[in-house]
Amino acid sequence: MANGLVLTGTSGNDTLVGGNDNDTLDGLDGQDSLVGGPGNDDLFSGFGNDTVLGGPGDDTLRGGFGNDLLEGGDGNDMLGGPNYYEIGINTLRGGAGDDLLMVAGDGSELYGDDGNDTLIVTVGAVLYGGNGNDRFQAFAGDQTGGAGADIFALNGVIKWLRGYDLGLTTIMDFNPADGDRIDLSLVLGNLREFDGGNPLGRYLWFVQDGSDTLLMVNPDQLSINNDVAPTILARLKGVTASSLTASAFVQGYDTAILAQFQPQTVTGGSGHDNLSGARGNDSLLGGEGSDLLTGGTGNDMIHGGGGIDAARFAAPPQHGSSTFVSPIIDTNGNQAVLVTDYRIDGVGRDMLYGVEVGIFDNRIVPLTAPGKWSLNQPYDPAQFDEGTYLSLYPDVATAVAARQFASGQEHYLAYGRTEGRLSPAKLTGSLALFDSNFYLLSNPDVFNVIDRGAAINAWTHFVLYGQKEGRDPNSLFDTDWYLHSHPDVATAVATGGIDALTHYALYGWKEGRDPSRWFDTSRYLADNPDVAAAGINPLTHYLRYGYHEGRPLHYTEDLI
Repeated sequence: MANGLVLTGTSGNDTLVGGNDNDTLDGLDGQDSLVGGPGNDDLFSGFGNDTVLGGPGDDTLRGGFGNDLLEGGDGNDMLGGPNYYEIGINTLRGGAGDDLLMVAGDGSELYGDDGNDTLIVTVGAVLYGGNGNDRFQAFAGDQTGGAGADIFALNGVIKWLRGYDLGLTTIMDFNPADGDRIDLSLVLGNLREFDGGNPLGRYLWFVQDGSDTLLMVNPDQLSINNDVAPTILARLKGVTASSLTASAFVQGYDTAILAQFQPQTVTGGSGHDNLSGARGNDSLLGGEGSDLLTGGTGNDMIHGGGGIDAARFAAPPQHGSSTFVSPIIDTNGNQAVLVTDYRIDGVGRDMLYGVEVGIFDNRIVPLTAPGKWSLNQPYDPAQFDEGTYLSLYPDVATAVAARQFASGQEHYLAYGRTEGRLSPAKLTGSLALFDSNFYLLSNPDVFNVIDRGAAINAWTHFVLYGQKEGRDPNSLFDTDWYLHSHPDVATAVATGGIDALTHYALYGWKEGRDPSRWFDTSRYLADNPDVAAAGINPLTHYLRYGYHEGRPLHYTEDLI
């Protein structure tokens, strides 16, 4: 068909009518009416609230700014696009044929009518596919596919990355039995740390809401951006979630995997439990005893409870950009440890409460870093280090040699304490195994008493009260576990002859006894012959030196 008329309007309200050939009509400003007639016409109405009718043929209709009515008529028409979106509250009707309809204005209505049509909206609109196998792509709004096998390409997450809210699409007549499918290709690239596998469960899942199914999305499963929360990506009207299978998605994602991501609550007993979660956002409650807690994938809440508990993770801590461990105060003011696995195939973002030990790729790490050994220790008459005190203070050594004092300890009690002199402790005693920082963090009631000015320190509280109450002195000595594992020691403690920590300090380690599930005494000595040769208590060495030197630990059993 030959090139037809070229008509240009004015700034007023024009009526332009084409002929039977391929016409070009430009209405310019004003409330214009453009009619293409037969042929493959190019119609542009410009500014104003215009009416543009393509007629028979493969036409291109563009309305410009304003609230326009565009009707393609018969033929494979383009209403808006390519790279051109109708601005304003518009009504677009494709008519018969395989049409492309594109708008940017919120509140518009698009009708594909007969044919295999493509309807694209950058903001929100009401879309009707009509008869045929249609494709929808919209940030938000109601979509009705009509007869045919329709594809609904969701793209609400794209807008979120550009600074807008997540968009909600409502699909009015979704029916996979008729060939309807959801296309997630526009969403997948905007899921943080997505590895290209099945996103269901980790990022997207179904929720039954009355007679509708909600397709939920969490584009930021690690909660890196606190402003982004899980929300609704699409509502499927009249659809039962349990009826949806892989056929509901263009990508064929297996929906059976969703069962593995159902949140679980796993509760331990009074013993030493091994508890594991699944792939969802689980809650693990260890209860009493020394428990091994493995959350699995998902963002889990892990509560250790009583005893020295360990949480296990697949990746080493702070290896490149993989797993990071951060002590935090949660929104309720509670102390917690946040463990975030940033690997593409990582296990999520877990909150730990009352968990003392982390096991990262079989590497054991106390979650409260023990302090380095210092010469300034709480005074304990039975563990005062006489030799170190005299070497620290030659004037005192001279006075003791002159018999002005019977010992350095006598000087310390008479003068040294008020003079601010240090009170060193023997490295061989139980005081060297005591971690004041851990004790106060683990026992906020003790911290509060001391913080209010009570004339007592953490070590004195432990000696007078804590050890009798079964409180633990450091992150690797589990008092209850030690007594449970060594009944002879439990008997001796029950008679009042000794406490558990003193027993381990003086006898237990020499007998090869372990202080907790997470510290193998014999293995530490075997792995560190310098420690064995020095005759140092292996747990004391690790807490005061080995931890800071990066020496590894081993647990006392084969862990599943």
